[in-house]
Amino acid sequence: MRCRSITAILPAIALAAGLAAGSAPARAATGEEIRAGLQGWFTDTLGQSKAGLSGALLGEVAVTESGAGFLAVLPPIRLALGSPGGPAVVVDPVTVDLQPLLGGAYAANWTLPDAVILRDGDDEIATIAIGRHSVHGLYAPDLGLMLSTDLELHDVRAAARGQPPHIALDLLQVATRYDPVSAGVFDQSTDLRLSGLTALRPDGSEMLRVAAIALSGGARGVRLADWRALVRPAAGHRPKTGAGPQEEAIVPPHPDRPALLSSAAGRHSIRDARFGLAQGDLAIGDGMLDLSVRGLDSGESSLAVAMRLTGLDLPAAMGPLTPREMTVDLVLAGLPTERLLDSLAALVSGAGPAGTGPALAMFGLHLQDAMMSSGARIEINEVLLAGDGARLRIAGTAKPTYTAALGVVARLDMSISGLATLLAAARAAPDDPETLAQLSALRAAGTAGTGPDGAPLLRYALEIDQQGQILLNGDNLLSPMATAAP
Repeated sequence: MRCRSITAILPAIALAAGLAAGSAPARAATGEEIRAGLQGWFTDTLGQSKAGLSGALLGEVAVTESGAGFLAVLPPIRLALGSPGGPAVVVDPVTVDLQPLLGGAYAANWTLPDAVILRDGDDEIATIAIGRHSVHGLYAPDLGLMLSTDLELHDVRAAARGQPPHIALDLLQVATRYDPVSAGVFDQSTDLRLSGLTALRPDGSEMLRVAAIALSGGARGVRLADWRALVRPAAGHRPKTGAGPQEEAIVPPHPDRPALLSSAAGRHSIRDARFGLAQGDLAIGDGMLDLSVRGLDSGESSLAVAMRLTGLDLPAAMGPLTPREMTVDLVLAGLPTERLLDSLAALVSGAGPAGTGPALAMFGLHLQDAMMSSGARIEINEVLLAGDGARLRIAGTAKPTYTAALGVVARLDMSISGLATLLAAARAAPDDPETLAQLSALRAAGTAGTGPDGAPLLRYALEIDQQGQILLNGDNLLSPMATAAP
């Protein structure tokens, strides 16, 4: 099914007109330029492993003239789950109808198959059926780039061979944009939304139900040629496709490498989710995770993480400290940009078909070393755990450093309200004496105070100094150990 309504391509026409404004009329692309550009774009896009999913074109794109434009017939697209030799789906047939617009761009309308087969080797595992779909966008052959893509899949159902559907998705929407800022520089954005996701076990019981999931993010000031050189295979350059200027050089090493982008941010959210676990159901009313990196075009950068979960319903087996609400808001500030870019480059180029796990582990080590050797700091704006009648808040600053005796210098301010409620719950659980002992120690060490709402609470000031002293409300926690030492 092709989306041919004029309203569907109005955004594409507007963007194409903006590209063309103030410039000479663009030369019409040849069929070979269209073919080679699409081959390169699909190869680039599918070759980047994400969330354990990697893909490849199983052949060459074929292009024929169609009216004033072209019709591209894609070879089968193989999408592998996990390792390259693991289960995979082959998407075929796929066609893209390309019709010319102002400025040399093309309106792209896609046709996808109604169903694909998930296979493990020669064995059919499941059939994935698509009720209806709409895919359209804007293609710039001179850049070898889909400047925009809008995809909608309705009524997606997955069923094991000979079985009723066990995974259902009412709607999947994906929108991507590359907005030109200057020559070779773009602002990029991606929005993904899923609605009505359910998964059943073989016995028909519910394993997962989610009302909505959304992911949105993007990057500003992306230098397209430098980014492409970074994400290309280990050889470091684009395969010769014959489309546009070839980017033969790999990303120059530090310190000559230009900034790949100035900033990036992403938001993930989930609503009305329930997961069936062995210990009992876990439910989330609303969840949000924000990630951002800024200052990549300056000497110092920052990484920010903000998470909030509300309406939590966790298994009772977690005990009296079970939270119903969680908040984490922290910033890694003062990071040397060159060190951070080195770490990000290693992460992106190392995330190959084998998965992102090893690359993420190395990224964490590089980031830790950059923080401890540069004077960077962790600003904890808030950590909140709120349960039935009790709340724990933490805020402060930590500075990892190789020069400190314990590897960190920190000052954290903590408060607990409703501790009496937690103590009563712990006393009612005689099989968990350790929790009762820990809560009793917290009560003894706290300083009494009141919160903004006038409710009583206990406060704690924790300090770790350069010499390795750990002070809680001014008392050295290590002094009893020093006294007892021979």
